[in-house]
Amino acid sequence: MAQGKIFVCYRREDSAGHAGRLYDRLNQRFPGRVFMDVASIGIGTRWNEVIDTTLSSCEVAVVLIGKRWLDAQPGGTRRIDEEADPTRAEIRAALRLKLRVVPLLVSGAAMPNREDLPQDIAELCAWQALRVDDDDFDHDTARLVTALEQQLVEPGLDPHVESVGARDQEIGRLMDSAEQAVTRRDWLGASQTLRSVLSLDRQHAHAASRLAWVEQRAREGTAPVVEEPTPRRTGWFSLGIGSLRLWVSFGIAMVALVVVTATLSERGNM
Repeated sequence: MAQGKIFVCYRREDSAGHAGRLYDRLNQRFPGRVFMDVASIGIGTRWNEVIDTTLSSCEVAVVLIGKRWLDAQPGGTRRIDEEADPTRAEIRAALRLKLRVVPLLVSGAAMPNREDLPQDIAELCAWQALRVDDDDFDHDTARLVTALEQQLVEPGLDPHVESVGARDQEIGRLMDSAEQAVTRRDWLGASQTLRSVLSLDRQHAHAASRLAWVEQRAREGTAPVVEEPTPRRTGWFSLGIGSLRLWVSFGIAMVALVVVTATLSERGNM
């Protein structure tokens, strides 16, 4: 089975609620393969690099567009017109890397016209949009899942991790994957994987505490402390170097004592 990844791009003040629900739904179908909020884990000023790195590992970008997506800020300028706007940067990277793009219209929004967008992301309008309505969310997201399966060349079967056994098995796999990311100091990968666990089980205390630890390390830019387990030894091999030297010295002394005793005994018999 292909293991293509999906990037969810959204503007927080425009469609954060829809993005959270969508993330949970997609993570049910594609567990551990959905990326979102990559610029929010606090990796200093390298967020552009983080976006590029993340998107280069994905095959599809889902771009959520709500009614306020193009709204002007209090100063009169639109965020989408700012070169450093994270949403614009994500779309720009997706187009440059030639990902398949799915514009997703929420809250009754309409698809922007090409002239409404900065030139570097105007190509977004060339992709066919899908619509998700609040009163038919399950049906519409099912259509999105089907479209993504086709984009990712996935089998048509939708293997949700709904049963307890399947979900626990998937959570275990994701937790192992998160720990491997930690040992590589891949804070972004660890963060996204732990978010996937919490999407499957919101009460997973260890994943929640581990996520907080990972995001703190990402903000600090520090490397994790990985303690290598010391192999347990038994018998003679349990002796340290100091103890071994002591036993060698003791053995030499015993041999010397035996030699001296034997020599004195021979002299006494003469």
